[in-house]
Amino acid sequence: MNEKTKQKRRLPAFDPRYIVTLILAAVIFILNYRIVGKCYSPFVYNDEMGYWMHAAEFAGLDWRGVSGTVAWYSYGYSLLLAPLVKLIKDTVVLYRAALIMNILMDEICYFMYVYIIRRLFPKLGIIPASVAAAAGMLYTSYQFNAGVAFSETALLMAATIVVFLMVRILEKPTYLNTACLGIASAYMYMVHNRTIGIVASVVFVVFIAAVCRKIKLRHSGAFLITLIAGFIADKLIKGHLVSVLWDSGASGNDAGSVFGRMKTAVSSVSGFKRLLGVMAGQGFAVSAGSFCLVLFAILVMVRKGGIGFFKAGKAVKGGKKLSEVADSRFLMFLFIFCAFAATYLISCIFMIEFKRIDHVLYTRYFDILVGLFIMSGICFLFEAEKWDLFLMMLVPFIMRIGASGANRTMPLVEDLTFNKVCAPPICKLFELSERNFHAYISYAVSWFFVLAAISWFLRWKKLSIYVCSAVCAVLFIANTPSAQLAITVNQKAYEGDRALCERVKELPEKHIYVMPDAGTFISFLQYEMNDVRIDIAKSPETFSEDGYLFASVGNVVDLMGHEIIDRSDRHILYSAEKTGSYDNRIPLDMMSVFDSSCYVESEDMIESAPEFNYLCYGPYMHLDKGSYTFSLDLDFDDMNKAEEIGYAEINSDGGQTVYVHEEITPDMLDKDGKLELELDADLDRDVSGVEIVVFLYDPETIYAQLNSIEVKTED
Repeated sequence: MNEKTKQKRRLPAFDPRYIVTLILAAVIFILNYRIVGKCYSPFVYNDEMGYWMHAAEFAGLDWRGVSGTVAWYSYGYSLLLAPLVKLIKDTVVLYRAALIMNILMDEICYFMYVYIIRRLFPKLGIIPASVAAAAGMLYTSYQFNAGVAFSETALLMAATIVVFLMVRILEKPTYLNTACLGIASAYMYMVHNRTIGIVASVVFVVFIAAVCRKIKLRHSGAFLITLIAGFIADKLIKGHLVSVLWDSGASGNDAGSVFGRMKTAVSSVSGFKRLLGVMAGQGFAVSAGSFCLVLFAILVMVRKGGIGFFKAGKAVKGGKKLSEVADSRFLMFLFIFCAFAATYLISCIFMIEFKRIDHVLYTRYFDILVGLFIMSGICFLFEAEKWDLFLMMLVPFIMRIGASGANRTMPLVEDLTFNKVCAPPICKLFELSERNFHAYISYAVSWFFVLAAISWFLRWKKLSIYVCSAVCAVLFIANTPSAQLAITVNQKAYEGDRALCERVKELPEKHIYVMPDAGTFISFLQYEMNDVRIDIAKSPETFSEDGYLFASVGNVVDLMGHEIIDRSDRHILYSAEKTGSYDNRIPLDMMSVFDSSCYVESEDMIESAPEFNYLCYGPYMHLDKGSYTFSLDLDFDDMNKAEEIGYAEINSDGGQTVYVHEEITPDMLDKDGKLELELDADLDRDVSGVEIVVFLYDPETIYAQLNSIEVKTED
């Protein structure tokens, strides 16, 4: 072997400065790992379940009985989950393994960030590049997404790999690099079809690079061949999954829906106004959540890009060749900018039919590229030129325009809830200020100018990058717990159902059904009982006599006659076979009380407490159209001074619709203080959320006790 070959095969020497990179990688891992022990199962339904559904199919599990209840989600992330599903049976360990895999993907992204930022800013050394990259990777959304087993972290890794390979190709084009870029782009599209904008940006920049002779035609050919092969593979795999899991087809989350919504946006004035409002809101949200670093980075890229185009055009006009004029670093920034712009536009188009506040402030779709802009923004502050001072002065005005656009869009929002999963970077701001978007401006712009001041005073030393990165990282870490409340709160909400599923696993094995109106519990149940097929109970005639039936508490009247085997706070396990005897009583422990001690389990009754007016309420039943009689067996005491006792009623919609209201007075009681109260309710349609309410006017002087509730129907 000659000396030249030996040098090629020799491993590069380890630079001690990379110890800082490894330490920061460990810090990122530890910070993200903190949430793992608080997670037990999916909670973002039905997003997470769409990915687990494909993973189960790849792993050979039969989840086809419930697949029709979930919308189509792409399967790229599922390819990573499938080995875990195959190897791990314990569902808690399985979910936590998926989260650890997310964190490891974040680690991979961090190391690529260090590489990318050093190519974008060649003057940076290893240590400042590592620190700036750490600030980008600690972005609030990335910490939040690491705690959820859905596609966002896989998308982050796939998009970062694509950027990494693009940088590699522009630096050193080879068949391997260009072929890998095609494969990575196709896989990114498999993870989620909304990345079609990034794929288009890849094709565009590869074309520009080929025209400018930065990439040879045969290298770009290798890219196109692997990209096309990847899209063909995607078509085949998607066709198989749709045929076995989704009889209704795969729509709503595919590339076709993007073009459908785009048509809606440009086909009318109102649609275009909605699009502009969403663009203002989403741009404002990501800028506020990144302390305006993303906005500043975009402004600088536009300025530098404009100057670059002008100089290139002038040079070409002067007789120079494109290959001599084109700058690889310029093409790198061009790709990052185009990829972000395309993803941002697709996000806005997806949300044009917004319903909630978070749809207008949505950042989830383009967050996958925000980390690149955060670390670029920090470096642009370090390298700021005199023209960049003017751009800094523009930041507050642009933020004000964004806030005004978001405010004008708010009256069109139908649901005033804010889902933290959709906009993690501004969760803290929404907690503090809700829809006062000008408070967001004060917060974000103030921190931006603090960072700018730090960069200005320390601009002659690389200390500015260290300090600015540290400030950003601390702020992102401080904001993350507000977003992660969405994880911990929802995980706690399923504690009772999780315990119920564990008890069912100890019962004799039988066929399992679930009522079709159980909602997201259907997905939860299939995940927890992952090695068992769950079927939708479409009609009682289809039940196996030897089976179990899961239903929500609201089905208690519908399923009278089925034996109750077990239950949680929200769901009931019935025997699928009807019993010979018919019990028309509503179990009192299904009723809601303000203090759990008010339900006396040993006597199966509910007693009043002096501090609460409500004796009980609930259980939020689903009732079909018809006539119902609810018989309440009540006991009262200490009635000597009472002129009015209270009332009982049947209502729905949180009391907005009342079907029967009955005042309870002393003359209605017998000599022992007993009352058999019948409430007749006539429903002219199917109603959900029906509750029985017993209210006491003066619980301090009146003691009441509910012994039973019976239900009779017109049948």
